[in-house]
Amino acid sequence: MKLRFSLLFAGVLGGILFNACSTKKDALLNRNWHALNTKYNVLYNGNLAFEEGREQLNTTYQDNYWEILPVERLQVTNEIRLDSEDNNPNFQRAEEKATKAIQKHGMEIGNEERNPQTDEAFILLGKARYFDERYVPALESFNYVLRKHPNSDKYNEATIWREKTNIRLDNEELALKNLKRLFRYERLKDQEYADARASMAQAY
Repeated sequence: MKLRFSLLFAGVLGGILFNACSTKKDALLNRNWHALNTKYNVLYNGNLAFEEGREQLNTTYQDNYWEILPVERLQVTNEIRLDSEDNNPNFQRAEEKATKAIQKHGMEIGNEERNPQTDEAFILLGKARYFDERYVPALESFNYVLRKHPNSDKYNEATIWREKTNIRLDNEELALKNLKRLFRYERLKDQEYADARASMAQAY
């Protein structure tokens, strides 16, 4: 009797978990399952790798006092980088984790994303590409968030990162115009305000 109950319980639990793995069903269990896995598994590891890459950049950065010092400590090379080249392994790992979160846990149903963590995955993807000096793919990631997630709580952050990327692509006028619009129409958190002001200073 006890064995039969244990097997029945294991079968029911297995069925529930198997059903929760579907990215095609828009149910509360499915959304929460994929959001939980995205946030506390894939994105967590991606953010750790990203922070290690940032720390590595900060320790290897050398100020050149013969030139105007940049607001952002990023040693920019004028080389064109391809996806296949050996870039910073930490940023590559962060990009892989963000891509995994998008591909495995994205729940686009009826042309609307149901996993609330997907916008964070796209922002991590863009930031990893940005610091890897692949600005056009980074811009694509930030634009995707702005286009597909207009009600996201990460909307302002994605806008600021898009404009930072525009500055790196020598589109300073466009970046300034969009940042001024952001200040005029959006309510910014303290960190967003500081990042946006720093980006404006870099653009000037």
